[in-house]
Amino acid sequence: MDKVRDSKEVAWKWVNEAEVLSKSACDLIYAKFVSDETVGNTTLYDGEDTNGKPIIRLATAYITNAELAPPQPIYCRRGLYVDTITSGDVLVMWRVRDREPDFAYHSGYAGHLSHQQAQSWRYLPARLPG
Repeated sequence: MDKVRDSKEVAWKWVNEAEVLSKSACDLIYAKFVSDETVGNTTLYDGEDTNGKPIIRLATAYITNAELAPPQPIYCRRGLYVDTITSGDVLVMWRVRDREPDFAYHSGYAGHLSHQQAQSWRYLPARLPG
């Protein structure tokens, strides 16, 4: 079973342009896209650029929010990259991994969202990891 993690291990950042947030394996904990005065979007990738595996695309309408608050962190094997953001900012919370995930403990959770999971999770009420 995974050890209980200290909140000091969690990194967070408001991002408003394309940026590599982690160059090593990490857990994506939470992401919230806040649009400015128009529609906007961004995509998060497992990797260091857009050649990585897309995790989720967050898109919003006029002055609304879109968030990703999965029930368990999403394992990003190759790092974490936020693609170009149009009309807004995104808050991302992640933690760097010190080892591979225990997939047996996570009941086979593969670390990436299916389209159906992404659609159902992006509209969950805001909740910060505890």
